[in-house]
Amino acid sequence: MGVVIKTTNGGNTWVNIPNPSAQYGGLMWSIQPVDSEVVYAVAGYDHHENFRRRQ
Repeated sequence: MGVVIKTTNGGNTWVNIPNPSAQYGGLMWSIQPVDSEVVYAVAGYDHHENFRRRQ
């Protein structure tokens, strides 16, 4: 899956944290840092299915 890392000091050091989406099959869609203290992250599940007619 992927890696989720966290910083609490403006990016000087980073720590791996557990990625709950890896356990449950979710997807990290987007991560957008605003500044050294605010980051927006969007995650979720892709429930779209590919339906095909089978004979």
